[in-house]
Amino acid sequence: MTTNSHPDSGSNRVAATAVRKDSRLPLAWVLLAVAFVLLGTAGYYIGKVASLAQENRNSAVIFKQSLKASIDQFEYLPALLARDERLRDMLTGRVNNQDFINQYLRFTAERSGADIVYAMDARGEVLAASNYLDNSSFLDENYAFRPYFHRARDFRSRQFYFAKGTTTGIPGFFISAPVFENDEFIGVVTVKLELESLTRSWESAAQRVMVTDHRGVVIITSEPDWQYQLIAPLSLQQREQLISERQFPDEDPAMLFQKSASLGWFSDTDLWHIGRDAWLVNHSPIEGMDWTMHQVKRQSELVLPTMVCFAVLTLVAVLWLLFMIERRKKARYRASIRQAETQRREDLQRLIDNIHIGVLVCSADGRISSMNDYAENLLLAGADFRDGQQVSVVDLLQIPSLQTLQSPVALQQQAPQYAETWTRIGGQPVPVMYAVSPVVYDNREHYLVTLINIAKRKRAEDELVKLNASLEETISERTRELETAQQALLQKSKAAALGKMAGTIVHELSQPLSAMNSSVAALEYKLKRENWQGAAQSASRLKPLSSKMEKVVRMLKHFSYGESEQLEAIDLLAVVEQVVEVSADQLTERGVQLNIHQQLPAEHGKVMGSALKLDLAVSNLLKNALDAVADCAEPTINIGLREDNGELLLTMADNGGGIDSAIMGQLFNPYVTTKEVGKGIGLGLSITQEIVQQMQGTLDVCNRDGGACFTLRLPLIR
Repeated sequence: MTTNSHPDSGSNRVAATAVRKDSRLPLAWVLLAVAFVLLGTAGYYIGKVASLAQENRNSAVIFKQSLKASIDQFEYLPALLARDERLRDMLTGRVNNQDFINQYLRFTAERSGADIVYAMDARGEVLAASNYLDNSSFLDENYAFRPYFHRARDFRSRQFYFAKGTTTGIPGFFISAPVFENDEFIGVVTVKLELESLTRSWESAAQRVMVTDHRGVVIITSEPDWQYQLIAPLSLQQREQLISERQFPDEDPAMLFQKSASLGWFSDTDLWHIGRDAWLVNHSPIEGMDWTMHQVKRQSELVLPTMVCFAVLTLVAVLWLLFMIERRKKARYRASIRQAETQRREDLQRLIDNIHIGVLVCSADGRISSMNDYAENLLLAGADFRDGQQVSVVDLLQIPSLQTLQSPVALQQQAPQYAETWTRIGGQPVPVMYAVSPVVYDNREHYLVTLINIAKRKRAEDELVKLNASLEETISERTRELETAQQALLQKSKAAALGKMAGTIVHELSQPLSAMNSSVAALEYKLKRENWQGAAQSASRLKPLSSKMEKVVRMLKHFSYGESEQLEAIDLLAVVEQVVEVSADQLTERGVQLNIHQQLPAEHGKVMGSALKLDLAVSNLLKNALDAVADCAEPTINIGLREDNGELLLTMADNGGGIDSAIMGQLFNPYVTTKEVGKGIGLGLSITQEIVQQMQGTLDVCNRDGGACFTLRLPLIR
């Protein structure tokens, strides 16, 4: 029998073993990956060198411009001074004005920014200098050996020269111009530029820069150790010229680098080895001068990004090799699957014949082609099924039609859909569960029907139905008992709610009653002593207190009958003053110092809500503060009023020691109190918070300055 079932685990293991035996990595793939990594890394390094070279070319323009600008701004000065009549008078000896010329040259150097300006006669002796007051003055020095002197005399033109000073030891750039009187050479005027500011700016730059003269001597550099070193060997004649000109006195120029290599693909880039480091050097001639600028960068600065590139390319190559290995494995695996197809079919047939599930194959019209032994025993009562026997599956199963058998095929998605029926053969019908799957059998489409004997399951289901019926009866009885208990609990809840309401009424009426008792006690005291001072004031407080109790009763009536509440614009400052006035006797009796700090503008805003409820809220906060300072030596209560971002803020602070942090988070819960038994029931702050929330406000509390501080925020209306 041929089917399109999935491969069994034995065939999978055979295929996997074959793939593992042929999973060696081809040498060509490895060589290709290595070439990719090496060529990619080399290309990246060359690209970085090219980028660095281009960057150096761009920055070299800036460095050269700064150098030429530092020199060009003084190029005019020697020739200008050479035309000065007073200077020529001194050089010819017509006028003895040497002191004046010294001061004149000093002034010229200071105003122009030149370091030193000096004038020499025809013999090269310095007659006047801007540094005539310095210890290293050029006066009376003879510089006839300097090329900038005898070349200016011989060529009768301006000269440029760089050398280390023989007097000061400071290197500098010399600009000289000849002085003539009636076409007769009488002297030379020279300007020395030490270029310290230029070298300092180069030293602070991120790049290393140096300038060499026509002999290859480093004359200007951002690295002091490299100055006066050579980038090319000197001939004997050149060394004799350096000695005779004393261009670099006390210096013995040596080669700057041990070895050099030219990067063939970049004509202006070399590789120098200075000490233990390798340096990439870019060369750029300076236009109009016989100097060359060199920009130097450590090769090690390119090593890290190159190594990162190498690592990334290596990772890519490894991932590619893993991908190719996996792809090859899959190809080998598919080939092994195809090779094992025949063996798998044979194994499947043996499995079907020996499995303890009924299996049969039928054609599209329901005719059975084959079945295993279990199906024969289940459907044919042990009789043998012979090939070619014309038996329909509808004849063996309690199925109305062939369409009924095919319906599970249309419903199945990932797993077969099972249906239940009965067998037709035998004296006692047997309940079975069947599933139908499409298969290819003898190169034609057939149906594979699997059958399971569910007689034991049916018996278990019948027992379960009986058990469920018994459980339902038990649940109904328990439900009736729970309903009876619920009615009893409801009565208890009503009694508890009535007690809470009575406690609330007592709390809301206790404060005005306490205030009335204080006022009555004050009146009795005054009557007994016949002291009528303040008696009228104490008596006047009784009516507002009784009115307030009337309002509380009216509010309770409103809560009981659901009457509509009247909202109005309330002046919070007036409410605070009214509450303080009502509690004046209590404050006096307890010796409490009460301070009101209000920072409200003249036309301060109001809040929207119930005046009675707001009065109750403020009264509760004040009563809470009075209770807190009862045991204080100097009881103090501070009330603050101010406006903040469209809200009115009321703060009530006392010095009663504060609130325990253990109950701080539960302070606004009903029946939570910090007072002794009999002095409070824990409803005041809960009622106050509810009133504030009804007015779209907030109520917070914190410990501050040795006591508690309550902050009430209410939205402001203009």
